[in-house]
Amino acid sequence: MKFAILEKWVRENFSQNLIFLEIKKFEDQFAIFFLKQNKFLQINLHQQDCFCFFTDNDILPFQERPLLNNFNEHLCKSKFEKITIFENDRIIALHFSRIDIYNQKLSYQLILELIPNYANIILTQKGKILEALRKFSLADNPQRQILPGIDYQQPKTNFTPVQSKVLYPISFTIKSKLFSFSKTNTYLEAIYYQKLFLERNHHLREIKLNQISRLKKKKEKKLKKLQTEFQDASREQKWKKFAELLKGNFSKLQKGMKKIKLKDYYVEGFPEIEIPLQPKKYPQENLEFYYKKARKAKSGKKKIAHQIFLTKKEIAQLEKEKATIRHQRFFLSSAENSKKKEKEEIFQKIRLDNNWEIVVGRNSQENDRITLHLAKPHDWWFHTRIFKGTHVLLRNLNKNELPERLKLFCARIAAYYSKAKKSTNVPVDFTQIRYVRKPRKSPPGFVVYENQQTIFVDPLSYRQAKEIVQKGWKI
Repeated sequence: MKFAILEKWVRENFSQNLIFLEIKKFEDQFAIFFLKQNKFLQINLHQQDCFCFFTDNDILPFQERPLLNNFNEHLCKSKFEKITIFENDRIIALHFSRIDIYNQKLSYQLILELIPNYANIILTQKGKILEALRKFSLADNPQRQILPGIDYQQPKTNFTPVQSKVLYPISFTIKSKLFSFSKTNTYLEAIYYQKLFLERNHHLREIKLNQISRLKKKKEKKLKKLQTEFQDASREQKWKKFAELLKGNFSKLQKGMKKIKLKDYYVEGFPEIEIPLQPKKYPQENLEFYYKKARKAKSGKKKIAHQIFLTKKEIAQLEKEKATIRHQRFFLSSAENSKKKEKEEIFQKIRLDNNWEIVVGRNSQENDRITLHLAKPHDWWFHTRIFKGTHVLLRNLNKNELPERLKLFCARIAAYYSKAKKSTNVPVDFTQIRYVRKPRKSPPGFVVYENQQTIFVDPLSYRQAKEIVQKGWKI
């Protein structure tokens, strides 16, 4: 979206007095809902065109997503005060504030980086990143890193804002029809729902129709094959008769014969009948060939008939689906509709109480996800010193001081999941996540850290640790 349009939208919607309720997601669309309001702020992060607008259009099935939990937790019931825009790029800041339990005012900025192909939503407080939709380290992006606990840096791009006046009415054309608007918000809302949304819908409709057409073609091919097999199976008596006639004239059979003429004793007058033979087969093999066809026909006829019935039913169902799709209102993309919907990572976890949770990585990839994405700056990180091992994260959910007993407990788990699992008095380093980083281009699971302390403990398995907690272990 043009910088001038975004800037004009910000000026027209600068002042706000709304209470944050929650943020939800549908595909590449995000919606910020407000308390006692029908309207919500929709954020379009489509890779080709990014912008935001207020709307009360409820056509999209926005849903809660685990990756938005931290946004909702920090902004819960905060006051949405104003909207600003960065001077040199398409970056909008939504300003929120709330009063904490100590009667202190906490201020937040929800930064919308509306940059095509690199769009992001980042939550900051006093310039520090609290959460981000897309996180990455310097290994992923040498220009900057987006990780919880570090200072927010604006992306470096070649973009130069074009300072131009937005003159009303603003308009766009769809299929020779002109749409004009006197407000940027109604313009942006229409751009999405009357243009981008309909184009996306048409694209997904065509994809689904093509998928069904390909599947229907496969089913029709299968049906044709089944019908041929059924006709073949219906010749059970014919194959049996061929086998019996060959058996009665076995002495006349020789290898190399392509056919043989015999009297048909099953028909009045005993007319001659010609039976095809396979010249490369011995007489006994030709005989067995027809017996086998007869047996197969007898057993398979009923099964083939049932398969034909089912295949015809499937073809009819696909036709019905095509008719339904042509009249369907909107579609889910394959990514949103698949079983691989966004889910929380299934790590090994031990929830101790409302303040603490232990998370254990099982391989290099999980170690990276736990340490670089799941962890927050105030969480604690454990790893065996010298020995290779897994990452153990102690999630500090309410930013409490680290109890001595819990520190030893986590260190023992880290000791067990290392090369020193069968040893005693294993050295384990621990530090806060803010002091752990991943060097650029380093292999999965590799990190460097500082400000660590070392303790010596005996290993404790995840299973044993879980059993101890379940029995009522107190921190």
